[in-house]
Amino acid sequence: MGVSAQENIEKALALLKETLQALEEMEYAVELLESELKEYRELVCKESYILGEKFVRRRIHRFVERAHRDGKLVYGVGVKVLVPDNLGESERLSIVNYTAMLLGDNVRPWDVLFKLEGDSFGVVFAVEKEEDFKSILNRLQKILFNFRAQTIANVPIPVNCRINAFPIEPGTEVEELFAKLRKLLE
Repeated sequence: MGVSAQENIEKALALLKETLQALEEMEYAVELLESELKEYRELVCKESYILGEKFVRRRIHRFVERAHRDGKLVYGVGVKVLVPDNLGESERLSIVNYTAMLLGDNVRPWDVLFKLEGDSFGVVFAVEKEEDFKSILNRLQKILFNFRAQTIANVPIPVNCRINAFPIEPGTEVEELFAKLRKLLE
């Protein structure tokens, strides 16, 4: 009652087909996870945990609309972190994250802080009077001008930020806002 070589070959071939099918399904699952991870990275900056541009578009649209409807003035602020050229990538990321933490700690909870590409951030503020915004902007400039950021190696590095601000008029589209921020931070 021995199994013939032909039957063994057929069983091995069937097992191989099943294994290849399972491998294809596994590859598909990995590709799905990879695309989900890429999308997540576009939504939230993994280093600073600050929301990304893609994530906040709708939120900014609603925020600006609501603020204008309530008679408030709305301003956009772009912050470009000027990292010294002689630093490596990990130190650069460390400084950008430290700056993100400073920004997050110094904007009001209802303002919208978000990460732009590269070493840049944006903030959208709604205020009652222009003087209120000037005071907020002044405070940010004092905090972000020539501060010392801690790197991974615990070395304090002097860093500057370029800050640009502009009013956001009623009816301004979110795309216009982001285009203006990018242009100011070039």
